[in-house]
Amino acid sequence: MPMKKRTMALVLAALMLLGLGLTACSGTGSSGGAATTASGPAKIPPAKITMFMGTAGIAIPEGVDIADNPYINKLQELANVEITELTVPPYADFATRLTLMLSSNTIPDLVHCWQTAEINKAGAAGAFQNWEPLVRNSATLSSIYNDEMLNLMRHSDNNIYTLRTLAAPDPGAIGVRWDLIKEINDSVIPQTVDEWYAVFVKLKKAYPDSVPVSDFNGLGSSVSSFFRAYGAQPPGWQYTFGEYIHCFEAAHMKDALLFIKKLYDEGLLSKTFVTNTQQ
Repeated sequence: MPMKKRTMALVLAALMLLGLGLTACSGTGSSGGAATTASGPAKIPPAKITMFMGTAGIAIPEGVDIADNPYINKLQELANVEITELTVPPYADFATRLTLMLSSNTIPDLVHCWQTAEINKAGAAGAFQNWEPLVRNSATLSSIYNDEMLNLMRHSDNNIYTLRTLAAPDPGAIGVRWDLIKEINDSVIPQTVDEWYAVFVKLKKAYPDSVPVSDFNGLGSSVSSFFRAYGAQPPGWQYTFGEYIHCFEAAHMKDALLFIKKLYDEGLLSKTFVTNTQQ
């Protein structure tokens, strides 16, 4: 039996977009101008919505209420919504709980997950609304998602049931030893690739047995911060200047590789960075 088409599916969604998706789900979104009063714009009551979401597998700290904490409350304020029911299954059980939820008659207004195939299948069966009208009618979303992106999210029935998140321009960072920065660089944090290189050289000179840059996960961890400085984002594909390219097509990828090679040849980069594991 097809489920009611009343829910939006948000796959790996940035929660800052909640207000744009949730108000449309609950039917409280406005298609015209904002109401006004003698004292200015009238305040629109928050839309009441239910939500099913996943985490990155990080344990919730003891004493933190997942449904009532400063972060989720701030998101509700920014989005002008009130989450009346928030379901957050344990990470290990998430796939099972998602399947059970999809087979039930109590699908929440917003689903946040990473199981694209399951959501598309349920959407085609009538469980989820099509995101495309919302995206195109939203000044914010339409400025983020272009036609090419929408087409990549499109299901075989031509609808978009999963709104994929876009990576932040620079989602990663390097962890550094502040005590060493204070000791060998007068407490000055380097700002450029060349400045970082100079600090690595100072560190190696002060501590010959040290390895200034260590890493795991090959090109996909802290070493990638240096690649990004050259406009390359290994491994895989990246969105650059309005088009999708492979990272090795980036204009300055050769310069990035030469810089990494210099670190490696001078003993400034762990010799086993490609095969290191997180453990």
